[in-house]
Amino acid sequence: MKVLFFDIDGTLFDSSIGHITPRTIEAIHLAQSKNNLCFICSGRPYSFIADNVKEIGFDGYILANGANIQYKNKSISVKYLPYHHIKQIIDLAEKKHLEYILLSQSHAYLKDHFHYLHQFYQSCNVNADQFRSEYDLDEVLHRIIKVELHFINDQILKEFDELFKDFFVLPQDNSKVAEISLPDISKGSAILNVLTALNIPLEESYCFGDALNDMTMFETVGHPIAMGNAIDDIKEKAEKIIDTCINDGVAKELEKMFKNRV
Repeated sequence: MKVLFFDIDGTLFDSSIGHITPRTIEAIHLAQSKNNLCFICSGRPYSFIADNVKEIGFDGYILANGANIQYKNKSISVKYLPYHHIKQIIDLAEKKHLEYILLSQSHAYLKDHFHYLHQFYQSCNVNADQFRSEYDLDEVLHRIIKVELHFINDQILKEFDELFKDFFVLPQDNSKVAEISLPDISKGSAILNVLTALNIPLEESYCFGDALNDMTMFETVGHPIAMGNAIDDIKEKAEKIIDTCINDGVAKELEKMFKNRV
């Protein structure tokens, strides 16, 4: 049995297409039909996973860069951001008039007047049904697993990085949005937890990714596979570089791996 871990954006999903292609979906089902497990491994929380991704039928999810692990429709691990630290982050964001979103397992909390972030997430195949604009901040802060904010410029990003050294502040590729999460979680550590729980050897693990937040995944699995559209740092860590997301790179590789195999 092999376990395959897939990033979403730039790996399974390309915003210029607007959906995961039928060929990719069929290839994922092909891998599963050969008694292998397929996991989403994403920076997104479950509240951000679009219905058209859930409907594919993944065996499990590593979410919010490792803060939440789900297997067979059950949450088996979740790590929350400390209340007082999130409050400090939000207070500073409000002071500097920065847009932010608070992410729990089940919902995304985003104010109506944060227009940049609303437009940004509309282009990302995000499940907007789980967005909430009216909420009790004090109550919500007790169950947040990740914060994202619009940092406007590099100086603001640097300031947050220096002030909140106990957190992992990571800008998303090709955007002015940064992720703020716990420093002791990562896609890589969550993958190790999954492999241990399922008693699957490291050499039977594969990952597909393209971006900086996939780095720990590439440094962990037995077989890291980079998309043709991946950043150079990811390609340097890869065992193999495949075709781009827009050209069905994942589908082509899965077909090579599992077609004509019992």
